[in-house]
Amino acid sequence: MRSNGFDLPLHPLQCLTWALFPVVLADFYWLLLPLLNPVARWVVGAVYTAAAAATFFCAWITAAVDPRDPHVRPRGDRRRASDDDDDDDAAAA
Repeated sequence: MRSNGFDLPLHPLQCLTWALFPVVLADFYWLLLPLLNPVARWVVGAVYTAAAAATFFCAWITAAVDPRDPHVRPRGDRRRASDDDDDDDAAAA
């Protein structure tokens, strides 16, 4: 069981996202930002930089946290979810 989003194996869409994010940033800074006038370039560039930094920080935190609820299953319990479902069915009968 994975304990966070950085544990291997990584999902292909996760790899694609981390690979394309710098490409999108470079695309904006090298292609779109130079088209603006100098004053707008600084304002728009600062806002975009803040938004990109916040996006990266939030994505990192989201991938780094342990999604398991500590009250539902103990941390050392390595049982699969299907094993838990079997226990619930047996208890109900």
